[in-house]
Amino acid sequence: RGVRCCQVGKVCGSPTHYIDLHHLECFTDTRYVVFLRSYYDHWRPEEVKVILLAESHAHTEKCRAFNGPKFDDTLLKDIYEGPKDFISLVYCLAYGENESLTPSMKDKNNKGTTQFWTLFAAIARGVDHVAPCRTKKEFASPFAADVLKGGGLSVVERLRAKVEILQDLKRRGIWLLDGAYHTEIVSPHLFVSFLTSLFLNKSPLSLNFWLVQ
Repeated sequence: RGVRCCQVGKVCGSPTHYIDLHHLECFTDTRYVVFLRSYYDHWRPEEVKVILLAESHAHTEKCRAFNGPKFDDTLLKDIYEGPKDFISLVYCLAYGENESLTPSMKDKNNKGTTQFWTLFAAIARGVDHVAPCRTKKEFASPFAADVLKGGGLSVVERLRAKVEILQDLKRRGIWLLDGAYHTEIVSPHLFVSFLTSLFLNKSPLSLNFWLVQ
């Protein structure tokens, strides 16, 4: 059948793209890779049907990842039992949510990724969905209002909405993977084969890939 490969968003015409070397240095530390992989493994569907391949992980200082603060799991103890270490990754619930960190920490650089949450909400709910919010502000993406701070919901309400979206994607077989540590010098088809053998131990012919940029 071949691999169905769709690109979402801006198309990059260049044969290569810039890679932040500081970003790549993280992956030389086994502990850091374990942290990162724990999030991908937690949200990995039982049967993967669609892979969203994107540059989804932002650089995180290793001392921050190793020494905390971490996600306060008491906020969602009834619905979330996943990793708690902080990494700048959309799968990390503390990313962009300083109020969810323990011990508490005000980090102006912890801005999160509204673009990915908007994308996830659109996939999970459809763009016609109108999410609850407590503001009169008009949203360009009302289907994602409850996961964005502009919606006026409390941090716990936002986190619950995010978990529900991630659970829906997982249930439907949709999995985000990070394409940040490769260049487009490598054939996309070779990279697809590499990913499927590394993460899934299955033929790439049974999967759909969406490239998000």
